[in-house]
Amino acid sequence: MNHVKRVLKGIIFDFDGTLGPFSVDLVEVRQALAKKHEELVGYRLAFSPYLVTIDRHVHDPQVKDALFEVIEKIEARYIEQFKPFAEVFRKIQEFQRAGLTRFAIFANNAETVIHQCLEKHGTDDLFEPVIGLRLATEHKPSPQALYAIVDQWKIAPSEAMYVGDTTPDAHAAARAILQYFDVRDFINLNPDEFKIS
Repeated sequence: MNHVKRVLKGIIFDFDGTLGPFSVDLVEVRQALAKKHEELVGYRLAFSPYLVTIDRHVHDPQVKDALFEVIEKIEARYIEQFKPFAEVFRKIQEFQRAGLTRFAIFANNAETVIHQCLEKHGTDDLFEPVIGLRLATEHKPSPQALYAIVDQWKIAPSEAMYVGDTTPDAHAAARAILQYFDVRDFINLNPDEFKIS
């Protein structure tokens, strides 16, 4: 029986927990956002999950910008903990040797923080585009940024893969009709299983 290879023209990655360890104190983030929102608007929101709350309930661009700044400042304190997962980057190199040239990031982290983490390890130039906190019009599990990336690449969603480590990652990929692999499965993939272009 002939095995039909899936077409693959690009891979999009989540950042934290997928390309390397990176986590912040979520209680601290929620409390800081609630305090800033009350300071700016006069009442508190329960920021859980915090980006979904911002997407759904914060419509003033200046307030949204101030809240994003809070997140960026907290995330920036954790940059030193990021160390690339060697097996993930080895697998990316395997896909590059097989001819794949498109790699991107869609994450709920601040773009500035993602770039700083990757720059420290000489891997920032590998990913284009990087869509995160500020550039995403909607955050995960919304598929909006995944659509934006495949549109920029001028490929069909089914020709791209999303690699992540959480349920919102899987939901975003499913809603966008992208192939999805948990990072633990991605590192065991064989590029020869795909028709790469």
